[in-house]
Amino acid sequence: MPDKRPLTEAEKSLWKHTMRDVVPLSEDSHAALPLHSKPRSAVKRKRQISAVHDAETLSYLMPASIPSRPVDASTRKRVETGRYLPSARLDLHGLTLAEAYAALSGFISSHYYQQHRCVLVITGKSGKTLNDDTLQAEVPRWLSLSQMSSMVTYHAPAQPKHGGDGARYILLKRHT
Repeated sequence: MPDKRPLTEAEKSLWKHTMRDVVPLSEDSHAALPLHSKPRSAVKRKRQISAVHDAETLSYLMPASIPSRPVDASTRKRVETGRYLPSARLDLHGLTLAEAYAALSGFISSHYYQQHRCVLVITGKSGKTLNDDTLQAEVPRWLSLSQMSSMVTYHAPAQPKHGGDGARYILLKRHT
């Protein structure tokens, strides 16, 4: 195994910011956690079933929305018409809701601190799988209601050239 490089100050700061609201589980709560000792194929088959459970769990974990300044009409139109080109993209296909939430949260935080302004998140087209339908509905809610809302100014469905209804443009606030 190669030697691990030390974390940069920016990485340490991002990790500290990401973990600021994490509360360790008590010893008693460890007993209630399911053990994932099943073969990978069995876990894959259960992803659709667990997606519903994940959605219920995540809805309790999200804090109330933080109001943001409204976006002016010209910026909103640039985002909605795809003229505000995304500087990065995240594909959430095949992830459970818990995995997708974690990936999206890290992606938004990372690009917010890197001063990126517009990013693209691909959720998948509606109707292909249960998880795509759920992600397509949940991602806008997560962006508006979770701690990500403090970093997001505006979000809208993408243009067909960037994935259409199966993707969202996300306009990030300026990090100060």
